[in-house]
Amino acid sequence: MKLRYKKKKLIIYAVIAIVWSLLGIISFIENENNFMKYSYLVLGVVHIIIFILYQHQGYAKITNGILIVGELKKKRISIDQLIEIKHVAGDFVLVSETNKVSLSKDQVREEDWKEFIAIPKIKALDPHQYNS
Repeated sequence: MKLRYKKKKLIIYAVIAIVWSLLGIISFIENENNFMKYSYLVLGVVHIIIFILYQHQGYAKITNGILIVGELKKKRISIDQLIEIKHVAGDFVLVSETNKVSLSKDQVREEDWKEFIAIPKIKALDPHQYNS
């Protein structure tokens, strides 16, 4: 199961990537002799890479009962070993004896979030029935 980023966030990264790339292309076409044309293209490429990573990897995924969250530094927590679920500032904090992982509901698509909170272990530990 994959928790994907909301489409709004992906669209924002795509638009920013297009804008920076267009600025870089226009700078090269106009033969501007400054370093900014390179930085525009670099920023465009970086945002394209971020967009592709967010689109492909998603926010989090559950594989074999292990929740993996993060892009570069991944945090892992076993769903079977969860002992508590907290709600802190709109985040969903999953706590086991050894790990603590925070999920932001605002980052995840609604249909994926509903599927996530329907997991029996999550449903059993959630005192607030945080379904909305």
